[in-house]
Amino acid sequence: MLVRSSRSLRISESIVVSVGILFGISSQPLLAESNPAGASTAEANVVKIGALASLTGPSSDDNKEMINGMELFLDQVKHSVHGKKIQLIVEDDESNPPKGKIKFKKLAEQDKVAMVGGIYFSTVVNQIAALADQYKIPTVVAVAGADNLTQRNQHAWVIRSGPSASQRAMPMGDYAAKTLGYKKVITLGPDFLYGYELIGGFQKVFEDSGGKVVQRLWAGLEARDFESIFKEMHKDANALFVSVQGVSTAPFLRQYHLSGLKFPLIGSMNTFDEQNLGAAAEDAEGAISVGPYCSTLDLPATKKFVAAYQAKYHQTPGFYSAAGYTNAMWMYSALNSDKAALTDHDKLMAAAKAVKLPDSPMGPLKLDDHQSVVCNIYVRKLQKVNGTYVNKVIYTYPNVSQFWKWSAADYLKQPPFSRDFPAIK
Repeated sequence: MLVRSSRSLRISESIVVSVGILFGISSQPLLAESNPAGASTAEANVVKIGALASLTGPSSDDNKEMINGMELFLDQVKHSVHGKKIQLIVEDDESNPPKGKIKFKKLAEQDKVAMVGGIYFSTVVNQIAALADQYKIPTVVAVAGADNLTQRNQHAWVIRSGPSASQRAMPMGDYAAKTLGYKKVITLGPDFLYGYELIGGFQKVFEDSGGKVVQRLWAGLEARDFESIFKEMHKDANALFVSVQGVSTAPFLRQYHLSGLKFPLIGSMNTFDEQNLGAAAEDAEGAISVGPYCSTLDLPATKKFVAAYQAKYHQTPGFYSAAGYTNAMWMYSALNSDKAALTDHDKLMAAAKAVKLPDSPMGPLKLDDHQSVVCNIYVRKLQKVNGTYVNKVIYTYPNVSQFWKWSAADYLKQPPFSRDFPAIK
């Protein structure tokens, strides 16, 4: 059962399964053995799992879908693991990094959770990662793409179950240059860390493959007026690589359609996911995007997930739903692998790091040596099928690493992606 109170979601038993492994244990054991004298039998049979989500702010819908995915998985495993029940406590970080830090401390100190999952914004995860190490709480990141989280500033108690920001866009750099044959591209991304890293990943691979980014433009997180940006765009380009999200998606697509600009649209999944398009889908028809998930993947696990999600929520699941579901699936696999991990946080973290998911809705998943996921990245084209707009996979890049095709040592010699790197040449 899920209880929503004070912007918190409390899921009963299902999360014991998923969160147990991934979220890690504090310095105390998790279950009956760790309860202080006098604790009730009911309390002794519950494992508390925390999740951070940005339920207030411009991307609140994405975060609700992430939590929906987690809830669905927990339903499917009957909220139980090794005879124990789970309570999921979802805290709203309000899209505010300092608030995220406060909420993480609450989960650790007051709720005494075994693990923390979810997490949407890179700026939030960068605030709480050190706390995961401090409290020794395994923290599994579902969405937040901050590159350095599993690179230059790696944290021992943080795992990534979804790809990094630049990892999501690197394959499009390759595909745009080698398959689409584009030579010059304009980029438009959100003016904060996620955007810098996403755009940087695309530009690095695109230019290494013979292309050239001729202009980099930026939009605010809640941008709704793109007219001035369109006026700035160079006319000498083959395509526009775009990444906008949340409340910006529909206004961008509508205004671009009306602007008279004719650049083919390519970009990241968060702009062209069916879940985000709504009535703006017709304005994006033909757009080519990349991401670690597509609802039309011809995989048994994807078909099962999509059917179950549609039955429960009456809509087709996009990336954020799949990210939440997979996050919970990862945690369950870790928790279920070793009963001893229920009372030993080091064993729990080790189990989480060892998880491999050969049959997730996203395809096969595993961790690299830096605790970031290695996953397929799909090239998708938005098409109208039987009156409905859907993304169809047109190419698959298998087993994509956060370091693309470089060794970790060679990759990390370059500066981190930023608003100024790579520069326009």
